[in-house]
Amino acid sequence: MKKLMCVLMAMLMMLSAASAEEWCSIADIREQTPARWTQTYETKWRTITIDAAIEVPQVEAFPILKVRKMPVVDESLLPADADVRYNAPGWFQFYTGKAEYVMKSNTMFKSINHYPGPELPDVLAEDCSFTPQDALDLAYERINHLYGMDSIHFRLDETLVYSRIWQYKGKKSNPTYTKAITDEGSYKVELWQLLYGVPYFACNETGDGYEPGSWLSDARVSVAHRGADGYMVLTSLWQVEEVVYADVPLLSFADAKLAFEKEIMAGRLRTVDTIALGCAPYTDPTDPDVFWLLPVWYVKGGYTTDSKREFTPFYDVDGSIADDGIERREIVFEAQQDDLIDYTDSRKNRRRVPTIVTWETLR
Repeated sequence: MKKLMCVLMAMLMMLSAASAEEWCSIADIREQTPARWTQTYETKWRTITIDAAIEVPQVEAFPILKVRKMPVVDESLLPADADVRYNAPGWFQFYTGKAEYVMKSNTMFKSINHYPGPELPDVLAEDCSFTPQDALDLAYERINHLYGMDSIHFRLDETLVYSRIWQYKGKKSNPTYTKAITDEGSYKVELWQLLYGVPYFACNETGDGYEPGSWLSDARVSVAHRGADGYMVLTSLWQVEEVVYADVPLLSFADAKLAFEKEIMAGRLRTVDTIALGCAPYTDPTDPDVFWLLPVWYVKGGYTTDSKREFTPFYDVDGSIADDGIERREIVFEAQQDDLIDYTDSRKNRRRVPTIVTWETLR
């Protein structure tokens, strides 16, 4: 028995040494990961072409964090005319001035234009007296005032530019605009919270019904700047409780790509819109209010469990494509467990924090 144990220990050491060569630091990953995933796959059913940028955090270390929802906001910090809609751990929203639009059945925006970050668009809203930069400055000023957090904790994810609201006649699909209801257009800036420089993904968008439901679906701030003194602030934020490990080893994009390719060749993953290395929440075994953020390679794109199904676009009355008809879902590779998150696993503890690989365990 003693001899057998020695053999088993030797085999484990050999496996550990072999696997240690596959682990990467975040610096290794930045060096090794291509800027884009560009490849064509011939599956049994169709040709799949992938061409998407790969986002890797520009950080020196990849930490494991314990977090909890941001505490409620002290309402003494709010302006006197603030209309607070909710103020709960992790979630907060208020309006001030004439920031809330009441849309009637015969009113609409002429246009709502979306500009992905991290750069502000070089455009102005219709007849607007302020700029997208003013909206972004307002967002950072409000965040700093409410939470004491500055811009290094966030990344500009998207800017929305709205026209004025107009009355119209006729069909909504082909309106005749008759009268402006608001004096000027407006902006909304969407900020993505970074946890020690790393983006957060909730990884529960497939709606499988098994998630605890208590973590944040997003970690972000939305600020809508409407009029000279009207604005809306909406936040869903984490607060870092503890840095459990300052830096941990990771599996590379090449490892994650193999798992994603299996989904492509099985006829399920059809398109890729987003690829990023970030963190996802796992439940603490002892404290239901604490979550661990662990590394994942995150993909979102066209996905279906029916390999024969074809996505069909929806057309507007003028013949233009109103919606591409693609059903989008998340596919998430756990960058320490070497596997995809199994969204069909119905166990209540399936997202309990797993064993974490550290640099110490690989030595």
